[in-house]
Amino acid sequence: MEQQRSPAPPRRLRVTNDPLNAGVPPRSTQVPEPWELPAQTGARPTSDIESGHEGLQLLACQGQWQRLREHLKAFRSWSDPEDFMSNAAFYILALTKLRQYTVAAEELTRLGDLDAAEHTEQSPSGPLSRIPFALRWLQAMLPGLQGQVDASVDLLSQLLDRCAGYAEPHDSPETPPARSPAGAAALPLSFSPERVSPSQADPLDEALDAGHLEARSISVSFTSSRSPHQLVAPSPATLKRRQQMIVLTIISLQLRSFAPEAETSRAQTSQARASAISRDNRAADWKAALSWLRWLLQCMGPDPLLLSRIGYVQLALGHLPAAEATFARAAAAAAAPAYGTDKAVQAAVRRNQGLLLTANQDYKGAAVEFEAILQRNPGDAVAANNAAVAKMYAVDLTGAVTALEKCLQASPSAHLREPLLVNLCSMYQLGAPAAAARSKRQLGQWAQKCAPDDFDLACIQT
Repeated sequence: MEQQRSPAPPRRLRVTNDPLNAGVPPRSTQVPEPWELPAQTGARPTSDIESGHEGLQLLACQGQWQRLREHLKAFRSWSDPEDFMSNAAFYILALTKLRQYTVAAEELTRLGDLDAAEHTEQSPSGPLSRIPFALRWLQAMLPGLQGQVDASVDLLSQLLDRCAGYAEPHDSPETPPARSPAGAAALPLSFSPERVSPSQADPLDEALDAGHLEARSISVSFTSSRSPHQLVAPSPATLKRRQQMIVLTIISLQLRSFAPEAETSRAQTSQARASAISRDNRAADWKAALSWLRWLLQCMGPDPLLLSRIGYVQLALGHLPAAEATFARAAAAAAAPAYGTDKAVQAAVRRNQGLLLTANQDYKGAAVEFEAILQRNPGDAVAANNAAVAKMYAVDLTGAVTALEKCLQASPSAHLREPLLVNLCSMYQLGAPAAAARSKRQLGQWAQKCAPDDFDLACIQT
């Protein structure tokens, strides 16, 4: 069947955090038939709810936020006093994941003052709080999710100061400016850097979300710092991870926020002026993010993952020589014996090289680097995304589509992410516009069976 060509250029592809213009889509290519979904889709399990936090954690890790919300809806009537706040944290997180931000904020207000004396206990080292860290983090996040970014940044800065010995108010960088109406969604095609996550887990921390509530990789403690007999202060390692998470959350909020449009004359609202303002505000946001990351680097030392994130921002700003130098520092740090067996660090080094090759329009070389990551870790969704986009720009759209489809079918839990599906739908549209609607409809039916409750199915264009 002769393939039809789209009368208009397709929408630019974009992936998670790091925008990087990788060139112009290929003019012509061959694509396979629309994706035929397998009979068994690997849908989410529907196991019974276990007792205690283990059962709640299981539902959260499975993305069953609606079941979690319904199970905890009446937690005030049956929760043990020792577990009341932990159950409240799970319940408010479930509401937040389901985008019920107003209800979540109301539930937080009903809890009263989290710093009240009734929530503290004296210890030899001083007063310690029974409030789970996750609850404080949600309290700081919710205003930003409701559009009040400055309020969230203030609350997150206060939370940062609670990490004693790791952050002081006068050391924090200035609050970044608000976003322009263009927002992050208007960014061009981008390859993804590594998802934001700590290097190691903590026994008291649970593998749940942070930042923009999509990564499923930052640890948030859902229990108070309580041993079976008494409260204990968080360890320095725990405080360090929390500090990193808070700073990255601030960056995420700033880069996703939208400022209200100012009243301007008709001449000022011309497309050229709006585009210039968008570019200026976007650059200011990324520079503010760079300031926060550099400050965090001073606190944490030469961490290769943190250095890699700084390099991503430098690439977004178009500072290729600076990014190359930063990535070289990250590679040198990763060569230390402590990181020799760290898969995440070694993958970041190859990802950095792939991004540099992409910036220099060596798409075939970039695809090789990203595929090398997949060979060691087939569940790396970021590498799968980047490899497919690199193939597309190397005029191999068939290979790009096939690779993404195989990754999704082989491991839905690892690869089912909105940006990846956005890219796949755009590739369908680019290769065969007449058959794209059917392909996207099949993809949507499959994703609906496998996706967690908080997955945004609107990313599949119909």
